[in-house]
Amino acid sequence: MHAKTPFGAWETYIHADSGKFLKKKDLNRRATGTGNVFSPNPLESQGSATGFSDNNDADSAALNNQLKSVSLLGLDGSGYLKDAYVNIYSRAKTYSATHTFNFTRSQDSFEDVMAYYHIDTLQRYIQSLGFTNINNRSITANVNTYKKDNSFYSPSTKELTFGSGGVDDAEDAGIIAHEYGHSIQDNQLPNFGNSAESGAMGEGFGDFLGATYEDATSSTSFGTGCIGEWDATSYSSSNPPCLRRLDNNKVYPRDWVGEVHADGEIWSQGLYDMYKAFGRDVATKIILQSHWSLTPDATFNDGARAIKQADLLLYGGSHGDQIDSIWAARGISTQ
Repeated sequence: MHAKTPFGAWETYIHADSGKFLKKKDLNRRATGTGNVFSPNPLESQGSATGFSDNNDADSAALNNQLKSVSLLGLDGSGYLKDAYVNIYSRAKTYSATHTFNFTRSQDSFEDVMAYYHIDTLQRYIQSLGFTNINNRSITANVNTYKKDNSFYSPSTKELTFGSGGVDDAEDAGIIAHEYGHSIQDNQLPNFGNSAESGAMGEGFGDFLGATYEDATSSTSFGTGCIGEWDATSYSSSNPPCLRRLDNNKVYPRDWVGEVHADGEIWSQGLYDMYKAFGRDVATKIILQSHWSLTPDATFNDGARAIKQADLLLYGGSHGDQIDSIWAARGISTQ
């Protein structure tokens, strides 16, 4: 029989006598397109902050030199930027009958390609770790529909929105990944972030996801321990410019200030130190697994204990001593 799903058409085979499910065949059209992106952002790919300015979305030789041609996987064949993991909704209404999306940043469609490519890549990475049940859904990403210099995930609509104030947020893969992190946690644990500490954990996880994605996709070491270098050129005077850092050596409760993003730097450094100790794949698997043990109002201590338990489940506790040490350095017990 044929069944329509949110992702198109499937052919399902059922045993006529027993009614037992036999197999399912994907009838949806899939296309691979091409497009231009920053990967992860122009500062990291160049290895310096020299020569870059937003200049009201204008193109420049320096910025165009950092464009990278990539394959856009899993397109649904409609000509729009849509697949099983992301659906772009934008002012540009980006369309290509040939699935060719070679834009520069002066065109609104460039941010559409950025959001599609990096969200799709992140979901495929999560599945490569063995998790097919984490945010395995089509996320609507609203691009260039919000004029403020801010981006957010809405738990009520399950949508991502990327602001266009300053440097357009969807021009920086670290910002895209951070917001996708909120979507991941809401999918694993609806209503997560109901307490001050769980809210800080949510911001810290988003920064971890963004920073490690930047590290993995960058060909330079510029910006290590930092997230959102390109976006931050609108408001940061540091070198590199940073939205936030993951190596400020904040300790709980000494450095707790009651602001969710600043306090998230306590949590993000513990996660980032795990990444440096165990590698991206192992650390990310442990952290994602740990989310299922949390409650919406979890504390830092709950989160650290859940990480220790996740390591026991996935790796027999082989990283336990290092996990204890990493979180003790942040003032957080795993017991």
